[in-house]
Amino acid sequence: MAGWRGLACVCLLVGCGRAQVPCAVPAPAPVASVSTGSPPPDPPRACVPGQSIACAGVAACAGYQVCQVDGQSYGACECPAPKPPPIVVTPPAPPPPPPARDARPTPCTPGTCTVTFASDATWSSFAGTRSQDGASYSKGALLGPARLVCTNEWVPLNCPAGALVYQHARPRRMLDDSEGSPPQGWAGGRAIPDAVWIWRADVLPSAAAPFGVAILEKSFVVGPRPTGTMQIAVDDFAQVFVNRASVGSTGSVVYEGVAGKAQNVPAVFDLTAALHAGSNTITVVAQNGPFACDSAQCPYSQDPAGVVFGGTLRW
Repeated sequence: MAGWRGLACVCLLVGCGRAQVPCAVPAPAPVASVSTGSPPPDPPRACVPGQSIACAGVAACAGYQVCQVDGQSYGACECPAPKPPPIVVTPPAPPPPPPARDARPTPCTPGTCTVTFASDATWSSFAGTRSQDGASYSKGALLGPARLVCTNEWVPLNCPAGALVYQHARPRRMLDDSEGSPPQGWAGGRAIPDAVWIWRADVLPSAAAPFGVAILEKSFVVGPRPTGTMQIAVDDFAQVFVNRASVGSTGSVVYEGVAGKAQNVPAVFDLTAALHAGSNTITVVAQNGPFACDSAQCPYSQDPAGVVFGGTLRW
């Protein structure tokens, strides 16, 4: 528009031949001023970017929400995935312990009832001492089931699997009883059915052996008017008690010849006088002798100890 106005002005000055009249020139358009001050402040923040706060999510779950980058608001409430329930593995129940061997009588007709017993790991073993006169004994701590023992892998002949082997030196010549030669030791259990040589639970080949005491015990229930007998062989001495009454002894911790015979020839005891109807406790108090070596610390590997026995109760 300013261009047309300028052209009209020229026309008036030149083409019209009249007196020159100055043209009015329009004023320039105002120019917006530019401020050179500080930029406008950021809007106030509602939260710190990255800040996390607790919240309740879907189904009132315990979740969290995080402040957005611009600090104007929090994001959606997020709940962590629920943890799977722990897997509980229940181990199978151990089998029930076997009933104590011959501990209770089976139903029978009085006069024909029989309970047999033999030395094995079902007998409880205790520490303890015995009186010098043999009239009594003092039972100490329970050590656990009796330990099956053998002097070495050849003696006795029926050394069971799992037995503690003392590793006693093998004789130079193993003599055969069938040839009429005297037995080499621990032969007294051969005629006792199902019996094995045993000793106290804590025995070790390296432990001090002289005068060591093993107390072996088990209870049996019998009917009215019971009777009973028992065979026993020992290395080196044993005394049998029924309900704490002594019924006999065999072997020696003083006389080596007596002790040697006791481990090869079983003694027989009558238990009848000490038995009664109901529960009866048979206790074997055994002691090792000092015959293998002179030292009080002589180990069981040089001075083995054991006892073997078995018997029958009737009513």
